[in-house]
Amino acid sequence: MSRVVWALVLVVVLALCLATGRALWNAMAVRDTDVDTAESRLARQSSQNAVAQRGHQPNVSASSPDLPRGGVGAAAEDTGGLASLNVVAPAAPPATSTVTSRQPASVIQVVAGRFRRYLELTKAADRPEQSEQARELVQDLRAMGVAPASVLLDLLLTATDLEDRRAAARLLGALQAAEAVPAFKHILETGDDVVLRRDVAFGLQQLQTPDAIALMEQLVANSAEDNVVRLSAASGLAQMGRAEGVTVLTEIFQGATSDGRARAIAFRELSSLNDERTVPFMRQVVTSQVEPAYRLQAIRYLSAQGDRQALDALQTVIQSPTEQPSIRSAANLAYTVINGR
Repeated sequence: MSRVVWALVLVVVLALCLATGRALWNAMAVRDTDVDTAESRLARQSSQNAVAQRGHQPNVSASSPDLPRGGVGAAAEDTGGLASLNVVAPAAPPATSTVTSRQPASVIQVVAGRFRRYLELTKAADRPEQSEQARELVQDLRAMGVAPASVLLDLLLTATDLEDRRAAARLLGALQAAEAVPAFKHILETGDDVVLRRDVAFGLQQLQTPDAIALMEQLVANSAEDNVVRLSAASGLAQMGRAEGVTVLTEIFQGATSDGRARAIAFRELSSLNDERTVPFMRQVVTSQVEPAYRLQAIRYLSAQGDRQALDALQTVIQSPTEQPSIRSAANLAYTVINGR
């Protein structure tokens, strides 16, 4: 009788173990199904994105110097598509120069993880240590070669999340990915989202290829263009020593009296040049009727430059009985510094 009891107990224990094992297996499967990080989504995006993109491919001949055979759509097909953090095919994808998205899933996962980290860091860029970490992350991506640019270009062109596309544009600029110029040009010429276009222009200003320069010249020449887009293009040109960049920055500052943001950006970019090209502009600001903060910065700029031609303007400010004490004091200090050199 005891043997029968023990046999029944053994059967019950085995049944419980089997049921527990099945429950654990199912829980692991559910967990694996539920985990949907940016990395895994980028690596396993379904073929529907590639199919959608093929339906929108431009008619480019095999001899075209701008597009590898198959273009963006064919590249996405090899990787299961990039940026499956919600994607759609662009209305008319541009030629993408030498870029190909044929990257191993492991590479895509690495880039995706660093991209997400970049998003986190740049959202808190007011903290110096995080800004430094963002710069280090860019260096890490740059060391990977062309792979990050390939992944980010597909993200820029196919993601439906606006924040992802904006960050991809900025990061492509930070990586100085010259292959992004055709995609930037496409968005700037056809895109209707001004926020995205501003980030694309910011990315563009960090590139120094002939195609990038030509596109920036096109943007600054269009007076109907958004001020912030023109500012980025003008800044890029000015940083490369091109006179039209300084001219447009000055024009925007003087003309954007109702656009405080554009005015502030223009002045900041002019101040960052830190050379003689900006000196005539700063002399005008010293005696103008603009906001006191700009006049104070202009006085300090001229003092740092040691501009002796600014002495007359500074003297005028010092002797003005209606001038604000802070402005007059700053002018007096600058006059002393410059005159003592």
